Amino acid sequence: MPRADTLGDGQASEDACPGESWVQTRIAEQLAGWQQTGITEDMFQATVHYLPSTGARAIEFFRNGTVHGTGGWADYLRRVAQAWPFERDELRDFKVVYFQGDLPMLVKDDPKAAPGISAPAIANANNGHFHELTMPV
Repeated sequence: MPRADTLGDGQASEDACPGESWVQTRIAEQLAGWQQTGITEDMFQATVHYLPSTGARAIEFFRNGTVHGTGGWADYLRRVAQAWPFERDELRDFKVVYFQGDLPMLVKDDPKAAPGISAPAIANANNGHFHELTMPV
C-alpha cells in the first residue's frame, strides 16, 4: 500500500492529504475480488472463524447512521462516519470484519481465504500477500 503522501507510483502528491478520487480508487482496487460475488453473511462468518489466527476478530457494523461495536476499529469507523467527505446518502449500512492485532491473516494462497469464500477484513498492514484491506486515510 503506498503512503498517503504519494500517488501510488512513488510520486509525491500536491499535498499530504490524498484526494477523494485517490481514496476511492485504492478502496475499489482492494475490493475488486468481491465485485462479481458481493459479500454475504456466510462470507463474514467464514472470515470470523478463519484459521490459522494470531488473535481475536470481530464484526463491526454501521446501521442507520450509528456504528455498533467497541474498541479501536469502532472508534475509527465513528470518525470516518463523522468526517464523511461525500454525499451523506452514499454512507449506507455496512459491516466489516477486523482482526485485533497488527498482522493480516487472510493468506492469498489459501483457498478458504479467497474472495467469494471469505469477506474482506480490515488490517493495519498488508504486504500484498493477504486479502485484508488497509485504509488509505
